[in-house]
Amino acid sequence: MERRPVTGAGILARLDILLGIAGILMWVGAIGTWYSAGVGVWTVTLGGGWAPWLGGFLILLGAAITWGLTKRIVPVPGIENLRPLVNAGAGALGGLIGIIAAIYSLSQPFGGGWGIYLTIVAGLFALFVSYRVYMAEKTPGAAGGL
Repeated sequence: MERRPVTGAGILARLDILLGIAGILMWVGAIGTWYSAGVGVWTVTLGGGWAPWLGGFLILLGAAITWGLTKRIVPVPGIENLRPLVNAGAGALGGLIGIIAAIYSLSQPFGGGWGIYLTIVAGLFALFVSYRVYMAEKTPGAAGGL
């Protein structure tokens, strides 16, 4: 097996890796500061709750199916017949859940923290990559990496 050096262009061509990065970014956004309220010296910060965790899990599930993890480690009968709807759909649904939760949180009267904005960026990134995954698997050889 030939070993090739890891390059930025090589990573950008792998849609499964990009979808995994979007899921991890959503989880980082979920543990980041969403709300902060201060009383004198004390400041209380809260994370995003369950919605960005669920969104990140769905995005990572879509990345695992795109990568072929369901064939290698955890075989799920018939899941390959449902591609690209399952992997691209899971990534897009996870991105939408994170975006909706973040927009709802921004509508609250508390101050928004950096976790909300990172979750929105991760959700938009997941939607874009999920679209690319869908198009790449719908028309083989059209968009790279798979």
